[in-house]
Amino acid sequence: MTEFVTIEKGLGPEGRIAVVRFDRGDGHQRAVAGSDAPAHDAARSFEDDGETSVVVLAGGAKAFSAASTSRCGRPVAPRHDLGALRRHLKLGPRLTRAWQEMEQITIGAIEGFCVGGGVALAVALDFRVMGRDAHLRVPEIGLA
Repeated sequence: MTEFVTIEKGLGPEGRIAVVRFDRGDGHQRAVAGSDAPAHDAARSFEDDGETSVVVLAGGAKAFSAASTSRCGRPVAPRHDLGALRRHLKLGPRLTRAWQEMEQITIGAIEGFCVGGGVALAVALDFRVMGRDAHLRVPEIGLA
């Protein structure tokens, strides 16, 4: 897929399990960054896959997803470009919808931090398995 999204298929006793891992190596694991959404593309890659029954989504060892999509090191959009801002704001919901609509059973393997949009992504999955060090937080709630 990309340099930080890997897909392993054919796992398990009957080869019907896949693991999607996104790891940027920065400890933050932004699932949506800029205008691209590799985790979205990974979910869509299973649309016609009749061989895979279960997809496990995992981040890195330190974080499942621990940064907001707006902290990608560049501005979301110029102040005058409302269309770009609207497209950017749709990336997170589009990503969670792609994982929620998968025909396969989806499992989130959550280790470390799972913050903001990462929590929304985890909730969109069928099941969540959390390590002892997992920490979920939705700081946006305090902003409302």
